[in-house]
Amino acid sequence: MPVPNSQALEVASHESQGSPAQEAVGAEILDARLQRNRDTDEHFSAQASAALIAGLARAVQARHDMGVVQVALHPSVVVLHEGHAPVLLDAGPEHAQQPVLSSGRDAAGGDSACVTARYTAPEQARGAAPSVRGDVYSLGAMLYELLGHRPPRSRGNAAEVLRAARTHPLPPLRSTSRALPKSLRHVVERATSFRAARRYASPAELAEDLEACVAGTAVSARPAGLVERLDNSCLRHRRAWILLGAVLLVGAAVWVLSRLTS
Repeated sequence: MPVPNSQALEVASHESQGSPAQEAVGAEILDARLQRNRDTDEHFSAQASAALIAGLARAVQARHDMGVVQVALHPSVVVLHEGHAPVLLDAGPEHAQQPVLSSGRDAAGGDSACVTARYTAPEQARGAAPSVRGDVYSLGAMLYELLGHRPPRSRGNAAEVLRAARTHPLPPLRSTSRALPKSLRHVVERATSFRAARRYASPAELAEDLEACVAGTAVSARPAGLVERLDNSCLRHRRAWILLGAVLLVGAAVWVLSRLTS
């Protein structure tokens, strides 16, 4: 499936371009496109997905360079124009808790109130202020959906989604395409890392790796190391690890007691 040119992504401003509804006339919101892709089983290719998010990352970086951090970044604020560069709608502070120009139902077919929550970084779900690395996470979450053909954290209402985001990393990307390059998987893992410090430091760095994926050259992202894999496992299976720790402690106590009484 072709993707609009993402080399020079436009950014629509409420002050200079008019209302989001006016900007979207004759266009298609990305979350509506994702829903249509599910219905028709036609999806963006891996390269088209990487190019689209690279373009979005460049647009978000341009905003950061102006001192603006995107408050709400998700498919409902991305508008695709046939034959033109996509438009990133301006989401100011007044839109922090609700999707801008939602199609009514998100890509999973659920309540649109969940749209923002699904792409919210863990630290922001815990109440932290919007940040550069938080925007990187949101971009990575959109790439996760484009490649995996399902939205991140697709189950539950907004409160349940935010609760999961606060405590659990995203499940590993399971793409329906076996041909998905490993380098692209590594980019997704790094961009959506549960720990903000492990993510790309800026959208520009993410864009560089995605552009390298499109060009077939080396990326800076590497597979998660042993420590990070253990960390993610502990976060995903917290109860199991707590139970295992308790069993080991009891076992150690029994062994010590048996040694003392023998």
